[in-house]
Amino acid sequence: MIFSPSRTEAYDFCTMRGVIAYKEGWTPREADNSLIGRIVGGAFAKGTESIHKGISIEESTITGLQYWDRSVSHYVTHGVSFPDLTKTRAQLGTAFGKYAEQTPFKQWQCKGVEFPLVDYGNCRLDYLGIDPESYWAIADLKYKRQLKLEYLNKTINDYRDSWQFQHYPWAYNDWVSKTKPEGLQPIQRIYLVLVIADPFKILTYPFFIKDKLQVRWLQSAQQKWADIDALQKGDRQPTLAASHRDAFGDCPFKQACLEMDLDPALMQFNYVQVPKMED
Repeated sequence: MIFSPSRTEAYDFCTMRGVIAYKEGWTPREADNSLIGRIVGGAFAKGTESIHKGISIEESTITGLQYWDRSVSHYVTHGVSFPDLTKTRAQLGTAFGKYAEQTPFKQWQCKGVEFPLVDYGNCRLDYLGIDPESYWAIADLKYKRQLKLEYLNKTINDYRDSWQFQHYPWAYNDWVSKTKPEGLQPIQRIYLVLVIADPFKILTYPFFIKDKLQVRWLQSAQQKWADIDALQKGDRQPTLAASHRDAFGDCPFKQACLEMDLDPALMQFNYVQVPKMED
């Protein structure tokens, strides 16, 4: 069993958090920055996918904004409340046109867009191709509404060292080695493409794949995935994390664990269960 980077990270931070969020589907009643970020990131991915496929800016913008509207509506329908997101939505709509004009892939040879690796934790590679220096590479787009200069280096390092930036190269290269698809080769690089909406800019950072690190990462990953599988099947009991805070503040489920004793009758006042939205 292989799990996505986001699910793996949630369980790795706290197995209780993983069960609450992924197995039981709870989310805070008041949308936090994490949820808003996931929605806007998903909408940006939909719009840029269309742009990469050569669809017009107008149609691509509509596609992205429709996904935004549908996502927000889905959560609202199930009881989640949001702050005023008028500015966020307008900013997103403007970003598509600017991205299309300044896309960093004009000198790439495209080999795939939103490239699916269903059997590898349902990975979807934003962009696959040959970069201007003739390296086979994948690029992962990250949309930021704002990013202060003092946080830039930390943000780059966080993504470079992230679980996702090990998972995606392994998944693609393993798939290529096993299926030997015609016209595709293993990748040597992964790119971080930071798209910052205000003020608008696109920053690209290439990183070479480290083969020895990939081997050690996979050993860890296989153990983590086995643990998650056991937790989701009920073969193992979830445990409380040693810390209830991460780099972004308190865990959103801290109150549910420490004050509400995971009692659904109490949790319903601050949390709701939201089913996964169909793509």
